[in-house]
Amino acid sequence: MKRAVRVAFATVLFAVTLGAPLKAHAQTRPVGWTTTANLSGVMTGGNTEALSLGLKARTERNWLRTQFFLEGGGIRQDAVDRTFYAVGTPDSFAVTEISTRNKKAENYFAETGFERRVTERFFWDLGGGFKRDLFSGVEQLFSGRAGVGYYWSDRVAQELKLGVDATYNHQKEMVPNPDAKDNWAGGRFTAD
Repeated sequence: MKRAVRVAFATVLFAVTLGAPLKAHAQTRPVGWTTTANLSGVMTGGNTEALSLGLKARTERNWLRTQFFLEGGGIRQDAVDRTFYAVGTPDSFAVTEISTRNKKAENYFAETGFERRVTERFFWDLGGGFKRDLFSGVEQLFSGRAGVGYYWSDRVAQELKLGVDATYNHQKEMVPNPDAKDNWAGGRFTAD
């Protein structure tokens, strides 16, 4: 009986979660400028203290057949590392704690793009971006792209857009690898 209630609850929760974004995106994109921003923060305590902060912002300009966007963001996480020392004998000792705050993650990005509809469904696009992810070893990654795409469905309540792009990238690593290339071409398939 308990399992059946959990399955029913999970099914209803999934259906509500799936249906909510469709209602939220039921409006067509307005012509003109729009800006969205997201701010996140998480603070934990207990055996480990951690602080995570994130920011993401997007500005876009929509015309009837053209769209331009600029977005950027970043995330940073710090944590307190604690070390305990006991000095003395098993019967008589003193505990010393040393706490240091260290950066655990840091990631920044910026992206821009331009999309132009040739017909009601077919479009071409251009774009570029920058990424910095020190803990993955990427000091800077510049990328550019150009491609084409197709709107498979373009209704008021939903939209499915597929695209394929040719890309070119330049990466500088924190610790250079003589066997890896700094510049390379690639491809990208997107489904939005």
